[in-house]
Amino acid sequence: MSNLVRGTGISYRLQGYDPVAPVNAFDPGFWLRCTGLADFGVELYVSVGTVSVSLRQHHSNGSETELARLNTMSGGSAFSPPIQTDNFDGYIVPVVMHADEDAVFDLYFGTNSKPYRESAKITFVIEGNAKTLAETQLSFIDFMGQLPADHPAQAHLVLISTDSDAGLVDEAKNCPEISIISDLNTAGIGSIGRGLYAVAYGEISIEAPSHLCLMEGAISAPSPALFERSMSLAQFQNPQWIFSPPFSGDQPLGWNWILCDLHRVYRSGLAYPFLGRYSGVEYRSRLIHMGSCDEAIAPGLWCPAQENTSSDPVCDWISQTLSGTFPSAPQDPNLQEDWATFNRGPYAAIEKLMLRQGFPLPPRPDFFLRLRRKVLQLKEFLGVKRARIKNSVNLASRYHQARSDLATTSYWRQCSADVPPLDPFFASRSKATHARAEHSQNTVRALREMELVHRVKTEFSSKLSYLEQNLQRAHLWDADRVRADQDRANRIVLGLLRNRHAGQRAVIVGNGPSLRIQDLEHLKGAVTFGSNKIFLAYEETEWRPDYYSVEDHMVMLNNRTEIARLEGSFKIFPENLRDFNYHKADTLFVPVFPANRENPLSDPEFPHFSHDLTQGIGWGSTIVYSQIQMALFMGCAEIVIIGLDHKYVLPATKTGNAYRAAGERNHFHPKYRSSGELWHQPNLKVLEVSYAKAKKACDTHGVRIFNASRKTELQIFERAEFDDLFPSV
Repeated sequence: MSNLVRGTGISYRLQGYDPVAPVNAFDPGFWLRCTGLADFGVELYVSVGTVSVSLRQHHSNGSETELARLNTMSGGSAFSPPIQTDNFDGYIVPVVMHADEDAVFDLYFGTNSKPYRESAKITFVIEGNAKTLAETQLSFIDFMGQLPADHPAQAHLVLISTDSDAGLVDEAKNCPEISIISDLNTAGIGSIGRGLYAVAYGEISIEAPSHLCLMEGAISAPSPALFERSMSLAQFQNPQWIFSPPFSGDQPLGWNWILCDLHRVYRSGLAYPFLGRYSGVEYRSRLIHMGSCDEAIAPGLWCPAQENTSSDPVCDWISQTLSGTFPSAPQDPNLQEDWATFNRGPYAAIEKLMLRQGFPLPPRPDFFLRLRRKVLQLKEFLGVKRARIKNSVNLASRYHQARSDLATTSYWRQCSADVPPLDPFFASRSKATHARAEHSQNTVRALREMELVHRVKTEFSSKLSYLEQNLQRAHLWDADRVRADQDRANRIVLGLLRNRHAGQRAVIVGNGPSLRIQDLEHLKGAVTFGSNKIFLAYEETEWRPDYYSVEDHMVMLNNRTEIARLEGSFKIFPENLRDFNYHKADTLFVPVFPANRENPLSDPEFPHFSHDLTQGIGWGSTIVYSQIQMALFMGCAEIVIIGLDHKYVLPATKTGNAYRAAGERNHFHPKYRSSGELWHQPNLKVLEVSYAKAKKACDTHGVRIFNASRKTELQIFERAEFDDLFPSV
């Protein structure tokens, strides 16, 4: 699977397929209970290779059936039927039955039902050492790179560093969605409080977040998939719920991981200091009990342990299920009750497992008062008046009395300068009263600002819905109809190109290492065709091709921004590039005739040569073949090809069927292919068949093709010297 492609057939993503960290079970019961989701579906989107996926439904009685089979043989999308969450029995695990070694695909659960808060802005807060934060930054950048530019939800990452040498990695320095807070001197007071203050009242509040995801004390960096699933949960989250992930093995990750609407923070207050690793436990308790909300354990946030040390069979069943391997029914009669609970879905099984393994519901907010009572009982039991016991009683009592003062914006503002505040237990009552009053004012102001932002976003969403309804009434919301209208317009424009350059010379510029950029200045007067990364030459020449084309979707995916910005050329692309979210209005899209791209030479008719672009263009495994068809259709009387070396130096590293670039030696520019970039070796035999077909077609029309490349291994076309055809003035 590749992170470079995303299916777009369903409006909102709920959960993607993650082969690296198999957390792929989808529990419709959880989504119905906690978000009100009514229906969903699954899309398999393939851009390279063939893929087959089985959607397995695990029923509450322990049986298993195939809900649907998704197959794609030559790219494109396959969809499951719509699935209703109401009364859905069990849960679903997608299992990849077959995927070509070099297959590139996206598999995800999604819905067309609008989320509760479509334009949610989630702020992730995580504290840790240099290693954890560096990994988190890279993971977050990877996640942000996968989001479409028009994604309605947004994300921000706040890193709280407890390490003096923790800083932004190179990739994060230009990422405005990442902030780092140094917490070297006040870490003992509580990093979670620092993060809460920064997001709700401090320097991050200007970003106007709607949701908060605390990852306090994380033992490892979250994966990009975990960031994406958290964002989807935030979009659909009912404000009455807070979400936590289950633990992994015997590690209670869920206690310190909280996803909630930011209103909950304002209603429950900020964190209490000096609690160390119990800070997340206590704050989670307050969110639930003081915020009057319910907590849900989200199965999609399960983090499989590297080494599962739990001996509980339910834990093994959950791990197997979430990774796509279904467990067998136990023979032990003592496990039948557990098996029945497990078959109701991962949500119920995880909840029961956490209770059984000693992780009960979190303590109520009177935790500190009960702590003081325990200390007093201990003192009475011992019957002594030791100074340590007495001091402990006083400390617990004073902390219990002062905790409302310690959870104010005044207190945490002092910590935000990374300067430990004075001992709060001896603060004057007048100062404490002022701090609480200031906190109340800050909270009211923040809530009003949140409400204003939410109202503006709601109004915008309403206007957008109104626009969509008008488009539907005008029959402009029908995707098939819009696509047909686009094709019709493209064919009309293509018809205008017929014989547009009758009798002129065409020059097709290849991007091989023999191409000299200074030669491009000598092409004035000819009709020129450029392709792919020819724009790397633009800084050194005023020349621009009359026609520019891209055929390889990998070139499009890796250079979308640069290609979209190109000006000065008429762009002609094959219509399948629309499927990769390229829809620029300055581009003409040409239909492509079907072809066996996996094994083209098995087709005796390969390649198709088009004499009429309004009907389509033939694929010949090289953009040069397509541009020869364009030049002939435009009426050019002579075609000259330059920069076509027809020779490739292969890197030493190979991944599957693709090579990993290590220094550019196959193109005219040293930055043409970055180090580590994957590329497929062109099949020279296939290319030669295509070139022979092009020569034959042009000969029929009396059009000569010259290969004027300064260095070339291709002998099919008549050779010519570049300097003879384009002499220097």
